[in-house]
Amino acid sequence: MRNLIKSNRYIDNENEENKIIRLENQIFQSSYLFRQNKTEEALQIISGVIAYLGKQKKYPLLLALAYENLSRYYFIKGDYHSAIDQLEKGLSKIEKLPFNCVKSSMYASLAKNYFALHDDRKYHFYNNLHTELKTKIDANTKEGIRYIVKLVENSQNKNIEFQRQNQSGRLLILILSLSLIIIVLIIYFFSLKSKNNDLKKQFEFFEKQKKKEKTVQPQASVLKEEETSIASKDSNKISKEKEVEILQKLEEWEESNQYLNKSMSLAMLSAQMGINTKYLSEVINNNKGKNFNGYINELRINHIAHLLKTDSTYLNYKVSYLAEYSGFSSHSAFTTVFKSVTGMSPNAYIQEISKSKIS
Repeated sequence: MRNLIKSNRYIDNENEENKIIRLENQIFQSSYLFRQNKTEEALQIISGVIAYLGKQKKYPLLLALAYENLSRYYFIKGDYHSAIDQLEKGLSKIEKLPFNCVKSSMYASLAKNYFALHDDRKYHFYNNLHTELKTKIDANTKEGIRYIVKLVENSQNKNIEFQRQNQSGRLLILILSLSLIIIVLIIYFFSLKSKNNDLKKQFEFFEKQKKKEKTVQPQASVLKEEETSIASKDSNKISKEKEVEILQKLEEWEESNQYLNKSMSLAMLSAQMGINTKYLSEVINNNKGKNFNGYINELRINHIAHLLKTDSTYLNYKVSYLAEYSGFSSHSAFTTVFKSVTGMSPNAYIQEISKSKIS
């Protein structure tokens, strides 16, 4: 923010390039203010930018970015229909232009708004557009990396000529520069991939919560499905009847919330249920799709996430307390597992829940 203010001091409106820089600074400034929850101040700035650009009838990219920023204001206020209107206006400005990164971001925002409106059809439509465009962008990035690698290989092939001409110093600078570009592109590519994975996990986690709230399956039906699933598996070490019995005990144990006990282990649970440790481990691996540690940690995260969503008291607790309450040995372990399950950090999840309650 300080740098944006400093930048504005050194530009004037007499030069076309300076006008563009000033508009960009204002868009970035409003984005920063939205993140700081200074929504009304941000709204005043971005509304002025849109009014100015609307009269100019040029700079479509800047206008699209401005509309995208304005949509954040309505999203924060819970007015998802207005947020969608602003995003569609922005998309219309760059629809036939090659600004794929901006389009992808706006598709993701549209999916998020339709998800909030529980419009599954449009949510999946825009989420698929976002995924497809991201895949295309990632492919182009990979192609760019391959091209640069090819340049490096060509440069290395010319190494002999440079040595003959006593220009090894210049070659070293060239290789270092190209290597730096490759490293930056690789970091950028993996950061995009990580962000997409986190976004996918977030959507999946919230969708699971939504389905869990709406669907209550009778106990007998659950057991019947488990028996059907077990019948299709080839298990030479444990009978079907025994596996069903263990699954029923696990289900009862999950309802008791004993998994919040920090000292809970496979051996302890096996002793409590009176079941062979090997059998218990085999049933968890085959039916829960993960080992005991992964299984119990996911139960803990789902439990605390549900409490944060349904009981506002927990939103005021420190993350270290939530970790202790959930049965984790440390703050860092809790944060790592929480992000692996939900796709976001505990603090980010708490902020999302707090925003939804305010709106």
